[in-house]
Amino acid sequence: MQKTLGEQIEDLRRAIQAQEALRSTLGADVVDIALSVLRQKLIELERHQAEEMGREQRKMVTVMVADVSNFTALAAGIDEEEVANLMNRVWSHVDLIIQAHGGHIHKHMGDNVIALWGALMAREDDSEQAVRAALKIQQEIPGWALEHPVQMHIAIHSGSVLLGEVGTTHEITAVGRAVHVASLLTTEARPGEVVISQHTLRLIRGLFDVELCSELPISGYDRPLAVYRVLRSRPYAFRPRTRGVEGIETRMVGREVEFRALQHALQAVLETGTARSLTVLGEAGIGKSRLLYEFETWLTPRARNFWIVRARAAERTTRVPYTLLREAITLRLDIPDDAPLELARQRLERIVQDILPQDSAALEKAHFVGQLLGFDFSDAPELRGILSDPAQIRDRAYHYLSQVIAAIAARQPAILLLEDLHWADDASLSLLEYLMQQLRNLPVFLVMTARSALLNHLPDWEQRIPGQQFIHLSPLDESASRALLREILQKAITVPAVLEELVMSSADGNPFYIEELVKMLIEDGIIQTGEIWTVDETRLAQPRMPLSLTGILQVRLDSLPERERLVLQAASAIGRVFWDGALAVLTGLRPDEIALALDALQARELIYPQSHSTFSEQGEYVFKHALLRQVTYDSILKRQRRQYHLAIAEWLTTQIRERLSEYSALVAGHFEAAEDWRHAALWYGQAGKQAYDTYAPQAAVEYLQKALQFARYTNLPDSERMDWYELLGKSLFALARYQQALEAYQEMRALADTTASVNGWARAWYNIAYVHDHLGNNTLSLESAENALRLADKGARPELLIRAVYGKGWALYRLGDANSAIHLGELALRMARQLEDKIHSQREMAQACQLLGAAYELHGELEKSAQYEQRALDLYRLLRDRRGEAAMLNNQGVGAFVRGDYQTALSRYEEALKLAHEIGSQDRLTVFLSNRGGAYVALGQFQMAEADLRQVIERVGKDTTHYLPLTYVFLAEALLGQGKCAEACESAQMGLRLAQESAQPDVVSSAYRVLGNCSAQRMAQEGCLAGCCSPEDCYRESIRIAEGINAQADKARALRDWAIFEEACGNHAHAERLRTEAQVLFKKLGMTLEAQRLEKS
Repeated sequence: MQKTLGEQIEDLRRAIQAQEALRSTLGADVVDIALSVLRQKLIELERHQAEEMGREQRKMVTVMVADVSNFTALAAGIDEEEVANLMNRVWSHVDLIIQAHGGHIHKHMGDNVIALWGALMAREDDSEQAVRAALKIQQEIPGWALEHPVQMHIAIHSGSVLLGEVGTTHEITAVGRAVHVASLLTTEARPGEVVISQHTLRLIRGLFDVELCSELPISGYDRPLAVYRVLRSRPYAFRPRTRGVEGIETRMVGREVEFRALQHALQAVLETGTARSLTVLGEAGIGKSRLLYEFETWLTPRARNFWIVRARAAERTTRVPYTLLREAITLRLDIPDDAPLELARQRLERIVQDILPQDSAALEKAHFVGQLLGFDFSDAPELRGILSDPAQIRDRAYHYLSQVIAAIAARQPAILLLEDLHWADDASLSLLEYLMQQLRNLPVFLVMTARSALLNHLPDWEQRIPGQQFIHLSPLDESASRALLREILQKAITVPAVLEELVMSSADGNPFYIEELVKMLIEDGIIQTGEIWTVDETRLAQPRMPLSLTGILQVRLDSLPERERLVLQAASAIGRVFWDGALAVLTGLRPDEIALALDALQARELIYPQSHSTFSEQGEYVFKHALLRQVTYDSILKRQRRQYHLAIAEWLTTQIRERLSEYSALVAGHFEAAEDWRHAALWYGQAGKQAYDTYAPQAAVEYLQKALQFARYTNLPDSERMDWYELLGKSLFALARYQQALEAYQEMRALADTTASVNGWARAWYNIAYVHDHLGNNTLSLESAENALRLADKGARPELLIRAVYGKGWALYRLGDANSAIHLGELALRMARQLEDKIHSQREMAQACQLLGAAYELHGELEKSAQYEQRALDLYRLLRDRRGEAAMLNNQGVGAFVRGDYQTALSRYEEALKLAHEIGSQDRLTVFLSNRGGAYVALGQFQMAEADLRQVIERVGKDTTHYLPLTYVFLAEALLGQGKCAEACESAQMGLRLAQESAQPDVVSSAYRVLGNCSAQRMAQEGCLAGCCSPEDCYRESIRIAEGINAQADKARALRDWAIFEEACGNHAHAERLRTEAQVLFKKLGMTLEAQRLEKS
């Protein structure tokens, strides 16, 4: 029996694959001779098939009909020759645009042209290119300088046509409903407009902004055809990835309930005006992306009503800070990753200023957000002075970004669609959590997809984002699985029961498995495709049936021709996302050979092109599924992997020269996989610094530890390793891993010992002192600071010597040695003035003034203390260090509070709070709230005080902070002022316990004083103490502790309260002695307001 052309071609392809498999046995020369004959025969058969198909063929095409608007009126006003010349000029422009976008001019008919996409060669983006061509025509018409003004209206429809040759000229013509429908659609387009049918919309979903303009009744359709007006292209759009086999679009099956849940959640956002979050959880291939795709398709005609952001996390950037949200934002703003830095900065500045038109600080806010995203605004005046404070930069960037999104959401609801969250970097997840907390009262809808691995990494993910719900995708049940199989095989006349049972027994309800299994059967020739699909049941008896999805993918990979497999393997080494330019470097193939292989892999639906490329001069592609990429990568020999990764690393360094630091971790990972330890160490070191600078300490720790590990195998300079140890220590400190931070600094000190590096010694000991200071180990802090100063004095850099001086000063201050602290503070101030770098000088002077303000307060010289605090405040303002400015306003409040000027204290605390709110400094907010609560207590506004202080305790939660003990003491006073004696006693005892545990003797003294007041009130109310210590004992203990640390103000307050108690008990003489002693102390300390109050009482 004579075989068909298609069967002969398939036999030849199998013979070629069989010959390729014999290379290792017969040798390359023998195989190449055989292949040359087979390939020549294949070319001849394919040419013959193309000629036959050219005569008559049914194909899916996209049809454009472009009409000249009001042509009759136009033609009536000019003669025929002018009309002909005008139309020739119009069609010359229009035809060029159509052809430039891959279209085929089907025919001209007077005032219109019909063009086809997909007629001669089908491409995935045919419909997209048709719409882009139409928009281009409408955009360029005004610039054609025609003798008479011309407008056009254009309609586009996608559907099936019969293509064939007609007449003696053998001209290709298209016959069918699709052409007729496209012509009818032109009646729905106004001059200057482009309209499309719902059929075309499904193929271009997400790439353009559209709106529903009408519903057109058409004979033969069950319901009116929806017609959409195309408004503009989306430069930031994702290419739609329709799931199907052999180009067949399939309906979503078995996920109707989950789809409605997405719709209902969005409806709730719109009705309540509040944020909602939804995470779709499911394993690989279960249908998460398909569900999101269908939701986006549903959103498309409504897209104008929303501000939509979309991004996908990638496995290769799991540890690169802020990658996911940087992709979301840069994609939305159409900023390629290899765009020149200046261009990226300018675009970000312009966008933020447009979003915040009334905000005079919009430019400043753009700079902070840009710095976080890696656009390097370090030269901006508001950033130059605070580069050493990455925590402040991060906090302010978070806050400003939330303000930008809030401004958008206030105008139109925002939708954030984030895929593969299980691969998202921790910094992006942290920022996402912050944003949703801040935006909870605005219409923001966050939809995420993830595997269950996300919950292994973050078990509390559901609680971290407010208003979140989960959709758990289970495997399809048998009924849905059978429905999906029939949907895929919709072109088959029948689906044999044996095929259904074969698929059902293997797929376990996994949609991706079902699709890949069908594709494998197609590639095996068991399912034959065409206009009508057929199934060879005789070959279903013993098919190759892998037991897992991985097995099916491996079979498909093994069946690829050599060149396609080579390209796919090289792509897998790059990552799930890859670029054609990199493939050329890795494989050594010519660009045209790469393009042919990529086209073939697209046709097999193994990869997809992306409409937006990370690198503007490169074609970007993505594996259909992460599992496919992993199976492909696992098939590469380890030796070949190393070569690939080395080449990829070097290629990446040539692509993003200006913004390479953002991708340093990615480059480092490839050098690590290539076992190039020196370059891996250097790039991981750079990645660690980038992570530290953007305040992503967890990522910084990981990268720096790798850098130090690989540095052991190289001869890198010790100075490089010391820098890494210092950054590692600072990152560990930021994570509250204090003991490990000390260990990192000790390693740094040991390296300095081996190289006799004075600068290294000084830096190491200063950092060790800083950690001990934070831990309250004041003696160890002093010893370390003395070591830092002793070594820095041997020739260290001036700024290191200054830090060593005031580091020792702070240690002495903590130990109550005010005189020595003042001496060192003034020395540090003199040295800081002599620094050449203006910013360094101002920062070190501010730090020295801050020390002097605290030391003079401890010494009882409150006026001098206030002067130095004001100087520090002025310097922080010069530096535009708003975090430092807020801290100094708070310190001024503390100073006013100590002097007894409670109204001024309240005013300073409120200024500090306002500033903290403006910059989003959450950690400082609670400190300032606590202090404001204390001021309210002193002013007798007890209810307001209680509200502030309870808010602080709620914010802090179970964490212990240095100010929490005093918060409880203030709360006890607020409760006592309202007569809530029992609650006040409990709060004072909690403050006492926490102060004792954290070694804060000044707060211990205050806690005993307040406990004395609680006991005094309880005696007055109940006549007994019932187990509580006596007021006298409490006051006595408070005074003893205050005298031990020379806290004269605390002693004076304890004497004052004791005097009031004795007066109430009728012990007037004792009360007078205590009052007099307190009065003397208040006057000596310059606390005149307190002295006056005591006199009046």
